[in-house]
Amino acid sequence: MVGTPDLGGYLSGNALIVLILVGFVLAFFGKTFFKATWFLVGGLMGAAVGLALGYFLGGYVYNQTVCSIIGALIGFVAGGFLVLQWARNIMCFMIAGAAFMMTFSIAGVLHKSTSDALIIAVIVAVIIFIIVYIKFDDVLSIVTAFLGGFIIGAIVSYKFFGGNLIVLLAIGIPITIAGLYVQLELHKKYPEHSYDRDKDDQVKSGDR
Repeated sequence: MVGTPDLGGYLSGNALIVLILVGFVLAFFGKTFFKATWFLVGGLMGAAVGLALGYFLGGYVYNQTVCSIIGALIGFVAGGFLVLQWARNIMCFMIAGAAFMMTFSIAGVLHKSTSDALIIAVIVAVIIFIIVYIKFDDVLSIVTAFLGGFIIGAIVSYKFFGGNLIVLLAIGIPITIAGLYVQLELHKKYPEHSYDRDKDDQVKSGDR
């Protein structure tokens, strides 16, 4: 008979603490954390390319050291924004793909027709892709808040209550809701893009 896995048996106390901290970061600051991570990774990659190009071109244009520094700075900023945009597109495709598979499976059972199920699944996937792309920040907040709440709930449940599902939900759901509220409220108060600020100003001026 296969028993409930003991999470505490595989992870040390320090590892559990780290995972709980990661869960809280994801739940309450997940959107900012992921964007900063993507930007940093892309920035470092771009800086490496810019550094090499600057060093190479410096021998023909100007001082190699100066060109290398300028190239690294430009590459960092450009690489960060490019990877941030690619990550957004990849996540949109992943969510749309998941929606396609689920819709295709359900529609195939209900309609008993592969062609009809395929058409319905494609339409749903396109709609989901558009919604996620437009509301990317909100979707990212929802996903990270859920992940953070699930991680914390799962660790406490498996470590202290033998993997009790009720405990997992009792801890995970409130943390998810609280994290989602914090992330969405922070986004409203401190929008990350000038477009969001302009949109909020227009709404406020219209109410007056």
